[in-house]
Amino acid sequence: FGLRTQRNDNLLAEEFIHKTERVQQIKNHGEYIVDNTDEGFSIHDPSLDNPLRQFVERYREEGETEFAAQAWQAPSTWSKMANADYYGIIERSAMVVRSGDGSKAASWQTEIENRGYYSVYAYLNQERRFGPGRRGGGSDPEGKYVYTIYHDDGVEDIEIEVRNFETGWNYLGNFFISSDTAKVVLSDKGGASRVIADAIKWELQR
Repeated sequence: FGLRTQRNDNLLAEEFIHKTERVQQIKNHGEYIVDNTDEGFSIHDPSLDNPLRQFVERYREEGETEFAAQAWQAPSTWSKMANADYYGIIERSAMVVRSGDGSKAASWQTEIENRGYYSVYAYLNQERRFGPGRRGGGSDPEGKYVYTIYHDDGVEDIEIEVRNFETGWNYLGNFFISSDTAKVVLSDKGGASRVIADAIKWELQR
């Protein structure tokens, strides 16, 4: 095509590489998403307080990311699992634990720039049956998830039945938030077979 190219041996490939420690998500103005892999996510699990468990967790932090295997029975402690149905830009993962007495919880929080009414969403997926009876006329999955939303009027518990989950963003409510920090907590209570902590989204209403 008559194009001319000129080789320059003085240029290094490294000059064209921009390194970043985290994957940057492109969001709409007024939209805030915190995934389970983001800095704004944390878990509370009293069972992790024993010395042996703390040693195991420190070992994991020094090594590669470890994923728990999908199983019929959910793990007794918060464990990372991978699934194509989970939210994620590159890594589609979530933290999973079996239902309990409310002592275990997951928390998402983020700094917000503008005060106003925010619609809050949780990323969920329709629960797939595990173990015996998964095929055929099985009953709908039982239990519910209990989210605690922090907003200007205090805190509010929002319950959503597992049978009503839709794969994707599920609406939790609309709340006025003027603080510089928005927060949502998911408890392990509710009687569901497993509690999955994936991603939370706040969306400013125009």
